[in-house]
Amino acid sequence: MMGNLGATLDEIAWVSTGYIVANVIILPITGWLSAFFGRRSYFAGSIALFVVSSFFCGNAHSLVALVFWRIVQGLGVGRCSRPRRRSCTRSSRAKSTAPPWRSSGWA
Repeated sequence: MMGNLGATLDEIAWVSTGYIVANVIILPITGWLSAFFGRRSYFAGSIALFVVSSFFCGNAHSLVALVFWRIVQGLGVGRCSRPRRRSCTRSSRAKSTAPPWRSSGWA
């Protein structure tokens, strides 16, 4: 980053600081956003936001653009970090593991 963007170490620190701050801001309201938009829609939107912002981070030609897209990336990854297990387990509940003859009255 120092060579390509001509940034100092202090300016480069804003890249990770923006990402972390955005992630910290989005985590507390993730539950409400998930209930408002729906778990699957919000999860898919977060992944799409993260992928698109990752593309623009890779194509950033200035430090300001890189910091901006890292903040957007932090907002997108907030939903993908911790609650993904709950989304996966709730969307694919396990069926009954009882043998089929139990329900028909054979045993």
